[in-house]
Amino acid sequence: MDSLVLDAIRTTPLAEMGALFKILAARIYEHRRSHKGFVPLELFEWCMAIGGMQAALEVLPILPAVCGSPTTRFALKHRTGKKESSWQGLYQIPGATAVPDRGPRDLLNRVSAEFYGQHGRTLLFDELVYVGTEVHNEPERLSSCLTVVYVKHIQALAELDGAWRIFTDVDLEQDNAEIVDHHRETLKWLLRWEQPGVVDLRLHQGTNWLELNR
Repeated sequence: MDSLVLDAIRTTPLAEMGALFKILAARIYEHRRSHKGFVPLELFEWCMAIGGMQAALEVLPILPAVCGSPTTRFALKHRTGKKESSWQGLYQIPGATAVPDRGPRDLLNRVSAEFYGQHGRTLLFDELVYVGTEVHNEPERLSSCLTVVYVKHIQALAELDGAWRIFTDVDLEQDNAEIVDHHRETLKWLLRWEQPGVVDLRLHQGTNWLELNR
């Protein structure tokens, strides 16, 4: 785009840019209509930033405890590939961001593809355990996210497709930087809080959830 146009956008008072935003909104809407609700990956983060809040579904795979060990074992997926827009090379709870005109089943289908590959089996809500709903900040995307969180119990990492790794609550105590930052907070709440519900994690940075349970 022409640098003079960008400079004008950068310096024009925001309240005077309604016509520009109307054009952009119309173009994004038309693109979404013809692309199953999605925007180009190059625009994904900035669309979320303009909206200010996104909605998502996440499912955490939990593995059986090792005999004699009190630690909780869970699997996180490695963020690799061109389709990952942020947090490249880190480990995350698999999830999907909501898109217009597509409902919860579509979200779970996309999470299923994270679990089992594009042509693998499909997860069912009946086999998941609902944990709660949380809100967190994503500064990298200049936005916040409202996330519905479930757990899926699995027997072995071999059930999953792609690059996964087993972590434990010890990794959370040590704030393992290989885990996406806001997911560390989600995991501490998810694994240690005994009262599922709605929580604003933005207000609980560094909270000792075990202490709150008492």
